[in-house]
Amino acid sequence: MVQRFHSLYPLEDVNREDEIPSASFGVRTMLFKGISSSDGQAYAIRRIDSHQVIPTAELANTAVEVVERWAPFARHPHIVAIRESFVSREVEDSAALFFVHDYYPAALTLQAIHLQQEQPSGVVHLTVNEEQLWSYMVQLATVLRAVHSAGLYFRPGGLHPSKVILTSKGRIRVSGVGILDVLHGDPSDDPRMFQREDLAGCGRLILALACGSTANASLEFMGSHYSADLVRITQALLASSPEKSEGAGICSIRQLCSALADRMFNEIENVHMQNDENLNELSKETENGRLLRILVKLGMINERPEHDMDPAWSEIGDRYLLKLFRDSVFHQTSEEGTPVIDWGHVVECLNKLDAGVPEKLILLSRDERSMLIASYADLKRCLENVYQELLVRASGDKARQAPPQNMLMQSPVRLSQRLHVI
Repeated sequence: MVQRFHSLYPLEDVNREDEIPSASFGVRTMLFKGISSSDGQAYAIRRIDSHQVIPTAELANTAVEVVERWAPFARHPHIVAIRESFVSREVEDSAALFFVHDYYPAALTLQAIHLQQEQPSGVVHLTVNEEQLWSYMVQLATVLRAVHSAGLYFRPGGLHPSKVILTSKGRIRVSGVGILDVLHGDPSDDPRMFQREDLAGCGRLILALACGSTANASLEFMGSHYSADLVRITQALLASSPEKSEGAGICSIRQLCSALADRMFNEIENVHMQNDENLNELSKETENGRLLRILVKLGMINERPEHDMDPAWSEIGDRYLLKLFRDSVFHQTSEEGTPVIDWGHVVECLNKLDAGVPEKLILLSRDERSMLIASYADLKRCLENVYQELLVRASGDKARQAPPQNMLMQSPVRLSQRLHVI
């Protein structure tokens, strides 16, 4: 357990060489998942090696300020939000600096997805197509526009393939934000210089993904597999590094957005199509929720062993009709006496009951001595009345609502208007 986080589980290979520092942060780190005892949610917790970074009081205060600085981006669609930082000695019995970010289950880094395909023979199997690269570039431009507009930046290494994760279908997020500000930040840093470095980092990321490698990435290889437009923008991003001459390449995020204007419309279309798919799945779950409520009510009513000191409570009146309806929906048999398993019939009947349609159906008793004809609207009224009766009895407030009269005990004239007894 670390602070208020328990059930810790490593998210990185624990057997890797401990002496190898992070390619992005430049120091050794340890990443694991922890469950917060405050809200029960899972978070990604990163521990900075205490031998390389001594957690002084000044550094801890700087970390708190950095967390507050990045707080406005907690809901940004392309940033893994940073939640807090603290100093603890509950791991390896030495005081160390910890950072807490949001946790995304089953998320993978772009490095793990696209950059580990190089074979010993030197042959690279590309796993990203041009449409994906354009989508990644547009999403990176979106997050850079938001971050740079706030006067912030990711710093060199912030857009390393190991720090950009794929959290869902086509959605990328920049993880580990704020950590580089704490480890390598300086009050005299020039924001314009680091923002240009972010643009160059974006170009390096796209080039590495296109070539399937960070070590052997080249524009020539990229040009032989992708369009000239993609290579041209990538080359312009690489030339935006502060090490290049002033005015070379893409100097600001506005220029990058202008260059990607046409591609952004494609991304908007993809987002809307994905939104339609999500709404379609949500509507299905909404339908499932309606049917579940009906099943729960029927389960609480049908063949209830004893209610209000009456052992036969579930066998008379409205409850008996609901019992026959349950048999008609779930306990059908064929002419040969074998069970009929028809999901379509079950869903259709429950939907009609939920809607209360006027369509009538025949309800046959188990001994086949009597049949009742009732509409779905009648059955829905029975279900609601009996369920309300249970609620009143359960609350102990019988005076709040008088129990409804049993349908089969009504006068023959009124009963004949609702049911036909054969």
